[in-house]
Amino acid sequence: MRGVNPAIGKPYGSLVVMPAGEWAFGSLALGSALALFVYLHAVTGVFAAKRRDVITRNAAMLPAYSLVLFTRTIYKELISPNATPARRHGWPGWPRCS
Repeated sequence: MRGVNPAIGKPYGSLVVMPAGEWAFGSLALGSALALFVYLHAVTGVFAAKRRDVITRNAAMLPAYSLVLFTRTIYKELISPNATPARRHGWPGWPRCS
């Protein structure tokens, strides 16, 4: 697949993964598939958007949203350990906080 694509004026790309890149491509594909479960809120936001600028705005705000979630987690687990029901009620497998 050599030559220049007349529609865009750039060289044609290859759709075949060479043997040296098979593991890299496989790990990338697996990581992307697992990211759908980890970042489900981001994927849902992309599917629910009606316009392209909404996706751009949401993608720009995602780091701030992650920081808010991180701060909330740190507060609940480190600063206020009695806030979690499992520790407050002493559920099996969880140390009871006094």
